[in-house]
Amino acid sequence: MGLFDGATVDVDAVDDVVGCAEHRDIAKRVAREAVTLLRGEGLPLAGDAKLVVVTGAEDDTLAQEVKKRNANAQVFGISEAGEAQQAIAAARDADGIVVGIATSARAYDEESVQATERLLSLAHELTALGRHTSLLVLGNPYVAKDLPDADVCLCTYSDCDDSTAAAVEAVFGEFAPSGKLPVTLSEKYPFGFGL
Repeated sequence: MGLFDGATVDVDAVDDVVGCAEHRDIAKRVAREAVTLLRGEGLPLAGDAKLVVVTGAEDDTLAQEVKKRNANAQVFGISEAGEAQQAIAAARDADGIVVGIATSARAYDEESVQATERLLSLAHELTALGRHTSLLVLGNPYVAKDLPDADVCLCTYSDCDDSTAAAVEAVFGEFAPSGKLPVTLSEKYPFGFGL
């Protein structure tokens, strides 16, 4: 079978194989196919709308992807309470609000799959403003059950760059999400649900 003919790996060639264009295309396709739309009122977002984007402090991908489609979007990376108040003030005037709620599982850390209380609370405050609000659940889908009923809510099951990009592509109408929930979140969002 030739299994032992090339027993070592050429470390210098790893990027040519693992990061090849074919693999990147597959990753993008998988990310798009996974996007699950739970609520989708008022989509797609307009490229010229006055948008406020709220992310976790370290989430540059969401901001970059939105700015590709709407250069005037205001971005707030929330790490402190003062930044949250600035985001709320800006959102009062906005046509739309996009909130990225990312979770990333880390070994031996149960809390790593939970959204921060600060961001969950802020999602509730922003939704209460009555502006068109899109909540992007980037990672653990169970976070969605703790979110308010916003105009848009979608899940990506990952916070990797391809998944974040797919979420933004979906809300700007670049493709129609076809994902279905692989778990039951609530009576409202049972296993297999997806608009």
